[in-house]
Amino acid sequence: MPISAAALAPSGRFLYVGTGDDELRGVSRFDRLIAYDLAQGHHVGECQLDEPFSHLAISPDGRYLVGSAPGTRTLNVPNASTDTTEASLPLIGTPRFVTVPSETVN
Repeated sequence: MPISAAALAPSGRFLYVGTGDDELRGVSRFDRLIAYDLAQGHHVGECQLDEPFSHLAISPDGRYLVGSAPGTRTLNVPNASTDTTEASLPLIGTPRFVTVPSETVN
């Protein structure tokens, strides 16, 4: 399973890994998200993304994953535990990188 992206929860317990087939990896994208519980040492969930992501970030509290989907110019919040997308927000321009600030911006 080639890895295209990874995000470690701030607690250090959960690792989220983005992967995809050779064609997607060739353009630095992934369409599958896998969650691992590092404390228990096993896979705990996965989801097939609605569209390929190019980047992945996790919120400072570990509650949310955020991924950018350049094909539709959206920012998405997937849930690997339920195999659903919790939110999808349109972006202006093509997303290149994703980061989640430690404080709320007003």
